[in-house]
Amino acid sequence: MKPFVTLLIAALCVVAGTAAIDLPQQHPSGYAHMDCSSCLAVAHVLSDKMNKSLLASSSSFLSSHRLDTANQLKRVQYADSELRAAEVLEDACNKEVYEWYHLRVNPLTKVRGYHFFYYSHIQAVTRPILLEGVAFPANSTYEDDRPSKMAAVAQLYSTSEKKKLGPLHKNAPASLCVQIMAEAEEEIEDMVRHAQYQWEVERHLCGLDIGPWWPEEGEQEEDEYNVRRPRWEGLEEPVLQVCAASHPIAEDARKDQVLWQRWTDIRERKKQEAAVRHSRRFLDAEDEEL
Repeated sequence: MKPFVTLLIAALCVVAGTAAIDLPQQHPSGYAHMDCSSCLAVAHVLSDKMNKSLLASSSSFLSSHRLDTANQLKRVQYADSELRAAEVLEDACNKEVYEWYHLRVNPLTKVRGYHFFYYSHIQAVTRPILLEGVAFPANSTYEDDRPSKMAAVAQLYSTSEKKKLGPLHKNAPASLCVQIMAEAEEEIEDMVRHAQYQWEVERHLCGLDIGPWWPEEGEQEEDEYNVRRPRWEGLEEPVLQVCAASHPIAEDARKDQVLWQRWTDIRERKKQEAAVRHSRRFLDAEDEEL
């Protein structure tokens, strides 16, 4: 094989595995799981806006007041229209939209992330790459019967973390959304028009390797929005690859669990030391009175 042909094939193989855009890491090295989670938060917001748009609008609208050859007014399906994409993406990156998407700690796994704030978000989907669904420590539990309870805002465990994550922990998803829209608006519009499920948004926006799920025959509701919508083939490449398996996401998530354990142990030790000091002061005061 000629060298030029070999190089061309190699180049095509590299391009085929790249993302649609190449943004710098949001978080410093060691926090790959937070980069992934930030993107999943954007996916969650877009998916929610996509669903609400279908509930708020008619299934079709007039595209022209002129009659066609069949003497009918031409109508366009709203679900896959450019109008819907424009309405969904309008104000999609406003900070108010991301008001609750602060860095929080998963009460079951102790891994910090942005893409959940209600317990119901934690219970709905498990993503193995983020260690979701597996308790840490192994014998720990949480109140899973309270889906509307909010997960606690995450602590920054050290002075070093405060310097690294301080500017990010309240606005990372909103900031990422702005960057994505600036670099991949056409891809996002295509996704909004054709994706039907949240897993599709997570896969094509963030590169999350999640198995496709489709409703069984007859399981999908026969409403005006779902009827006759074909399955979407998807983008050629994900917009980002921040949740791809090639990233050290699970490894960094485990490190996050270790940091939580150390922080918890230190806090518990300080409580015990404070209790001992208080007890000693109380005994010393009694001795003085005697």
